[in-house]
Amino acid sequence: MIKGVYDVLLDDFAEFLYIVNKSGTRIRLTGEGNMQFEIVPMPILIGAFAKYRFILFPRPGRIIQFMRSIEMFNAGDVNHEKIPFGKGNFKTGIIHSEKPKFATMSILIVAATEQEIKPLLPNWSNADILITGVGIPSTVFHMMQHLKHRNYDRIYQVGIAGTFDKHVSLGSAYLIESDCFADLGVIENGQWHTMNQLGFSNPDDSPFNAGKLFNPHLKTIQLPTTTAATVNRLTDNKKEIELMRSSHGSQLESMEGAAFHYVALQLNIPFYQIRGISNLVGVRDKREWKIQEAIDASCTLFENLEYHLNQR
Repeated sequence: MIKGVYDVLLDDFAEFLYIVNKSGTRIRLTGEGNMQFEIVPMPILIGAFAKYRFILFPRPGRIIQFMRSIEMFNAGDVNHEKIPFGKGNFKTGIIHSEKPKFATMSILIVAATEQEIKPLLPNWSNADILITGVGIPSTVFHMMQHLKHRNYDRIYQVGIAGTFDKHVSLGSAYLIESDCFADLGVIENGQWHTMNQLGFSNPDDSPFNAGKLFNPHLKTIQLPTTTAATVNRLTDNKKEIELMRSSHGSQLESMEGAAFHYVALQLNIPFYQIRGISNLVGVRDKREWKIQEAIDASCTLFENLEYHLNQR
């Protein structure tokens, strides 16, 4: 069994702790808290640092539970097998697929909905996956909550988007060079004015540059890129669409991208936003959309990018 202990040990004793209880349920925990649990003698499997009888266990309170096995991975080592704990909740939170892989880099995949990254789930159990829900507030909140307690070598946002350009092929995918909060402003006398233009903010206040959130990690990547804008609402009003497009000049439109850029830039985490093109902005008839093709293309681009980055 595991018994709660309240002494303090260094957090780097353990990075990952996997516990399999007597029912066979796998539990994944990260050694980032300052609470310890003492292993009481029983049949167990201990990996790195087997000589220690204490393992960090970031859960409040005192827990006693019979275990089938325990496996601990040293924070200083790499290429340990990462065993997922189960399918999880796809609405909001971390989920893992069932197929174990060997993790060499610590990555997080962020998406608004599970559907947008479904092709990745069977083969990417070495990545943490965060489903934020749709929109700017939900994306910022769940990313900040998650990243408070976890560190990553890089993070990704994968999803679909609309395009303002009728010449862009539906079902294609792009890396996003820059994003912006496109509808944060005022419409007055038929003209659009941003908060910067109204004097409420400086367009170059960090992490913004000329009112946009640029990705500085794309300079050496030879993959298709474009620009995007993030909005809180979608419309089929052609006048409003043209007004928005003329103000920011971006090629794509999503509802979460700028929030992802903003959090990553503020926290100084390498990041990559990937968008599959599902529709022309303003077209609301889903029969004219190519949602599955866009999802497949964005997931393929993610895998190509991850391969490229791992070759460095």
